[in-house]
Amino acid sequence: MLVSLNRVKNQYFKNNISKNTHIKKYSSLAPLKYDVISFKKGAKIEPKDMHLAPKHSDCRRVYDDAEPAMYLMEKVLDKYVGPLTEKKIGTDKHSAVVYKVKRKSPDSIREKVLSKYSHAAKRDEDDFCMLATQELIRFLPLKPDVNESNIDAVLRRCINYYANNTKLPPHANAPTILGNMRKDLAAYSLFELDKVSEETVDKVFADTIEKIQTQNVKNKHIVNDTYISPETVEGIKHYANDICQSRIILKYPDKQYTQQVLNAIEQAAKDNAIKIKSVENNLPSPDRLSDGEDITDYEYVDEVALRKFSKSVGAEYIRNTSKSGYMGIHINLDLSKPQFNSAYNNFSGEIQIIGQDVMELKEVEDLCYKIKDNKNIANRGYLTFQDYFTSFYNEDCKQAFDDYTYSLYMYQRKLPPTFESYKSFPTIEELGFEGKVPEQLDYNKLKVIKESCDKTIERKTEIENKSKSQNITLSYVKKRAAIDGMKQIVDFLLR
Repeated sequence: MLVSLNRVKNQYFKNNISKNTHIKKYSSLAPLKYDVISFKKGAKIEPKDMHLAPKHSDCRRVYDDAEPAMYLMEKVLDKYVGPLTEKKIGTDKHSAVVYKVKRKSPDSIREKVLSKYSHAAKRDEDDFCMLATQELIRFLPLKPDVNESNIDAVLRRCINYYANNTKLPPHANAPTILGNMRKDLAAYSLFELDKVSEETVDKVFADTIEKIQTQNVKNKHIVNDTYISPETVEGIKHYANDICQSRIILKYPDKQYTQQVLNAIEQAAKDNAIKIKSVENNLPSPDRLSDGEDITDYEYVDEVALRKFSKSVGAEYIRNTSKSGYMGIHINLDLSKPQFNSAYNNFSGEIQIIGQDVMELKEVEDLCYKIKDNKNIANRGYLTFQDYFTSFYNEDCKQAFDDYTYSLYMYQRKLPPTFESYKSFPTIEELGFEGKVPEQLDYNKLKVIKESCDKTIERKTEIENKSKSQNITLSYVKKRAAIDGMKQIVDFLLR
């Protein structure tokens, strides 16, 4: 028998609100007990990099060409996960699991490509400059008014000198970059060169180059010492590795139902219907836990089971520490098929496994993080949301809003399983952030604005689809025929 929703929610507050108002502030410097990496949903887009973004027309082409891959994902879920949705539980006979499939829009694809490319290059540049700076100051005496940031700035200037309006992989090009710095070292006036011999300086630079090249690990974004170009169709497919997206929603997020979903996907992989590349388990930081809590309280399935699943399907297991508070299991797929024509091949996809309560928050929070990362949501119909959010979100409340978001994600995840849908989130006041976060940024208010925008977008889409149906061209007909042919191949493979 299902428990009354209000009684469940009130009891949760009674038992947990005192804990949630004292969730520890996350520290990126705190030592972690686990083999974790940080989970970053997006990388901020810098205006100076916009010229590196792929063309809109190419992103539209990739979007269209991804339809067969998306169809493959949909049909695999129909065959293997579909039966789970037919199993009814509870007094009102609800489905414990539902799923949906979609593609990233061309605008989202373009932003994903640019942000991922820029973020990868920025990370490499930061690593290179940090290592090079450490090595140089170990053996060369700094001038009294010089510090590490001055050396870092010179190194970045040298990298950008050779980049020529693109991104330069610094580790692979260490001899050129550091050679340029060595040549003009006196002009930079960083070190007290009169205290060391020229031979010593030469040796320090040679040893630094050698150390950097020794530590240069294989980078999936680099081919022949050059970053894969984001301005090509293949580059778009490479960086936007989740164009095809599916979400399995746990309407009743209990570990036994998550395990049933994993069993179904495991069977699909064993039948060669899909190829799984990696499995990501996104969990909160241990520093965010209250007294008496454990990471296992937030798992969708026992980690041992998820590692076993990953090993069974030959996929890499990745345990991510969430920066936003979002929790979910992501299964990354290779949707290539040798039977597909080249235009429709080499697509990747993602299956998200997420609880209903977390998903309801994520739908709203996604817009917030896109705004914070300089991604354009106005051209997707969310101008009203963007204007409202940016009117109240600023540096003064940034950390408090992020902490509020994290706390709310953890609250949503720990709600007891129920088929009923919560009408609202706990308020800013209930979570202990009154006076720290503007009341206008309460997720309940943000949700109302988002839903209003959604309705406008839906009406606009209906009008645009009707207009398209009245302007069918010969090239469109040919394209549809080719896509339909790929879909027939999928139907044959999965029969």
